[in-house]
Amino acid sequence: TGTDRDELAVAQGRFVLNRAEGVAYAARLETGAPEYGITENSLIEGFRLIRQDWQTDET
Repeated sequence: TGTDRDELAVAQGRFVLNRAEGVAYAARLETGAPEYGITENSLIEGFRLIRQDWQTDET
């Protein structure tokens, strides 16, 4: 989050997974990722936000 979120998302070897609602979601591949078939594209394509609407029991 913040005004420099896009710069921070790509700093130190990170890449952007998704941008939403003023937030940049980022990841960085570790050295063992290729051994498991994990690539930048596979992470980007597989990334999904989990959203849950807030509900209370109050009436």
